Amino acid sequence: CEQEGPTDSPRSHPERKENYHIMIHFTPPPDIHIGGPFIVNIHSLAFCLGAMAAYFLTIKRLPEKYRDHIDNLAMWMTLAGILGARLLFALVNYRQMHSLGQVFAFWEGGLISYGGFLGAILAWIGYIKAKKLPLEVMCQAMGPAALLGWGLGRFGCFLAWNGEIGLPTSLPWGMVVGNDVARHPTMLYLAVAHCTCALLIMKYSSQIRINAAALSLAAFGLVRAILDYWRDYDPSWLYYGSLAISILWLVLGLWLSKALPFPQEEPTESQEEVAQPQGPTQESQGAVK
Repeated sequence: CEQEGPTDSPRSHPERKENYHIMIHFTPPPDIHIGGPFIVNIHSLAFCLGAMAAYFLTIKRLPEKYRDHIDNLAMWMTLAGILGARLLFALVNYRQMHSLGQVFAFWEGGLISYGGFLGAILAWIGYIKAKKLPLEVMCQAMGPAALLGWGLGRFGCFLAWNGEIGLPTSLPWGMVVGNDVARHPTMLYLAVAHCTCALLIMKYSSQIRINAAALSLAAFGLVRAILDYWRDYDPSWLYYGSLAISILWLVLGLWLSKALPFPQEEPTESQEEVAQPQGPTQESQGAVK
């Protein structure tokens, strides 16, 4: 939600707007008022649901002896992610912030994904280092789960629509909101791409022996770098800034694919039983004689 409403940036081609045909009419769902000043925004709700999905999937992928840490990790990562996303939104849109309380009013919507992504990663690494947990094992479990959760959250960006619009298009799936022209549903593109990449990484990372977190980070950067081309940024420098950050995530993911080892498979209980000697050894038999 880096911007609000339709824009007339150079990349929008405003002089050609009358040539676009109306495709699919879409009405974003309203916010949910739960009493007093509190409002549940569909954008925030979707990311909360995505965080829950990532939480349960990480538990499923993690060796049992490390699962007790996930509750604490989920709490710190969720808080740091929401805080980071809101702080970066407030920094980019500082003219809209009239009080300190408004800066932290994340329930009103207004989150920037890069801030949330960075906040969650810092919380993740900080906790793992503090508890001296195996980084490669934890990352293997968390990487694709986080990418899938992020993709589910992007469906909320699509439904909210405000500030998350694509360039005008005449393609059959162009979407019209209000009196605006048909536009690319770029947030829907991102949601589907992130979820698809997460599922593919979970299936194939063990076969190619590359840590799933490295693949997830590279996929996150690559998908964003490609699909941002169809997003309508105003001012236009936001597009180039987002592209630069996306390439940075891509390069970091590629570097981690070499630097972050693939976790060694730990023996199961049945394998450990097979490894135990079933009878007296040769030395013990000699000692008995």
